[in-house]
Amino acid sequence: MIWSLCLPPCIKPFAWRIYKRILPTNSNLARHMPSWNMNCPICGHHEESDMHALLECPLAVQVWGGSQLNCGILDSKFRNMEDCIASASMMNFDVGKIGHGFTESLVEEALACLLGMRRTLEAGFDSIMVEGDCLSLILSLGKNKVHDSFVGFTLKDILSLVSSFDFCSWPFVKRGGNRVAHDVVHLQPYGFCLRTWETKVPDCIVDRAFEDMYEFLNSNIE
Repeated sequence: MIWSLCLPPCIKPFAWRIYKRILPTNSNLARHMPSWNMNCPICGHHEESDMHALLECPLAVQVWGGSQLNCGILDSKFRNMEDCIASASMMNFDVGKIGHGFTESLVEEALACLLGMRRTLEAGFDSIMVEGDCLSLILSLGKNKVHDSFVGFTLKDILSLVSSFDFCSWPFVKRGGNRVAHDVVHLQPYGFCLRTWETKVPDCIVDRAFEDMYEFLNSNIE
């Protein structure tokens, strides 16, 4: 699963070591060498576990605090990373074709993502996973990579919203896994008006969402 994520190549082995709990922290080394000192070499006050090295050490807290990233754990909103991820909501985005198609598809995808994140923030969600089927856009967001272009300006607007969330990730999903957003786009009338459903969602969209949830649960059980 980790190897299929849209992450920079240098990050995937690191994420895999975290998942397997084989980072060379003093706590992990002590499992193989009982006499090994497990204290953190930076602060010297706590056992250097994976969680301490990455999130809890005073130096790590300073690094996270100086970045634009925030997972809520540093603010004591969550007890651990598992709680943080479990509380996240999914936000999918997609685009359709309107008019003569003069706008570049990547620009349209970026604008759809920006609009979705703004609406998600307005609705009060503070932990989200932003799924889209535009690979180039997802990769750019995951790498925090922007260009000096109209797309780049839109990406900057998107990334500027990240600090407003406790948790935000950018998983790529193939078109088959983005069917709810795809159906919503084609359900919208042709025009430039904005429509939202906060209570009564169209039945066809609810049915599609249940289908996706059923397939997701089945794939995890198998």
